[in-house]
Amino acid sequence: MHFEKLLGALAQPVLVIDGDGAIIWANDALRRAAQHGEPHLLRDVFAEKDAIAITTALRSEGDKHLMLTLAGMRGDWRVVSLGEGTVGLLGPEPSGRRQSQRELASLLRTAAHDLTGPARQAVSFCNLLESRVAGSLDERSLEFLDRAKAAAHRLEKLADGMVAYGEAGEGQGHGQADLGRALERVCRELRASIEERKAVIHIQGSAPPLACSQAELHTVLWHVLHNALIYAEPGVAPVISVRAESAGPSCLVEIEDNGPGIPSAQQQSVFDPFRRFHRHDEVPGNGLGLAVTRQILERSGGGISVASEPGRTVFVLRLPCRTSIQAGAASPS
Repeated sequence: MHFEKLLGALAQPVLVIDGDGAIIWANDALRRAAQHGEPHLLRDVFAEKDAIAITTALRSEGDKHLMLTLAGMRGDWRVVSLGEGTVGLLGPEPSGRRQSQRELASLLRTAAHDLTGPARQAVSFCNLLESRVAGSLDERSLEFLDRAKAAAHRLEKLADGMVAYGEAGEGQGHGQADLGRALERVCRELRASIEERKAVIHIQGSAPPLACSQAELHTVLWHVLHNALIYAEPGVAPVISVRAESAGPSCLVEIEDNGPGIPSAQQQSVFDPFRRFHRHDEVPGNGLGLAVTRQILERSGGGISVASEPGRTVFVLRLPCRTSIQAGAASPS
């Protein structure tokens, strides 16, 4: 269903109901919190008074906010129209998540600092050794030095990725971004890879201003498009399609490629930090690109999901529109 693709990646509890208040769909976070495998009625999830408040809210148009209690935790739930007679209830982020993100970011910055120092020293000593004894080293020994320097450089990049991952979840998700500008900049930065691989990128559709910063949107698009290029099928020119469309209060961006595909057993774990499925000599990277992407999108109130089969992979990015955020903030609670 259309709303499953839109809302399936969210970390907070989500319900989709029809105009009569019957539950059409619930995400995993909602089912876990409600301890109900397959809720069908609002009373399966909420107390009587909250169920009545939701039903009453359905009679008026526009996005709104309700204070509801789920599993003993009271919080601000957003009510949004999804079209076709359906309404979404988006719950608050899990308690303590923001504080834990700050603690994680601080920990990763400290760890990265402790990693980069020895890595840079290793590179410096390798260069010093090479300059002093290069003339007396055979080809095999020089290769060992190059490998040692390459390993140290990978460690530096890993440290940079750790900081980026922590900061992606630490921010506030404020700002306004232009999808067209971000795509133009990313394609310009990836031009060398695009030309080297004879790749073709098709861009269709447009989007209203998005509720994230321009830098964050650039980071998200860069990682997904870069992956589509570097994971291309050997000997096959990459063909990448970027499609954007408005979907209620959100914008849906689909990025499809003709790469080898992602095995079904790996499709959810590709968003986990440090998860890699190729050796460094096959595909460079630190296993953090998609993890950073998910952090940025979820913190902005969006999400990311993937569907793949041999010869085709589609990443679906869901980003809240800035206009919908402003309207929601102005709605009465």
